[in-house]
Amino acid sequence: MVQIILDEDRGAYEAFITKLTDALAPKLVAMMKKTPQTVCSQREAYRRYGTGNVRRWVKEGRLKPFAKRPGKIEYKISDLKTLFNQQQDYFSSYVHVQNTKKHI
Repeated sequence: MVQIILDEDRGAYEAFITKLTDALAPKLVAMMKKTPQTVCSQREAYRRYGTGNVRRWVKEGRLKPFAKRPGKIEYKISDLKTLFNQQQDYFSSYVHVQNTKKHI
């Protein structure tokens, strides 16, 4: 926890607030001007959501690649977030296999 102790002088507090707003304002404006990203590359999707998850979603047909540029595989971030936030049932599509190991 950061604690800032200022003198009783009101001018010191106002100077601190002025310096703080001068430092933060350009950063906030830059963040607000930045357009939100709507698609991400396959590599970024693998990094954010897990390689196995993304490959499984594509294999199951739940995620479709979205390519803005030829030769590039990209996915919509909204689709990735939706699939990532859904509860996964990993065993619904697989047949239960019994353990075939022989005990001696």
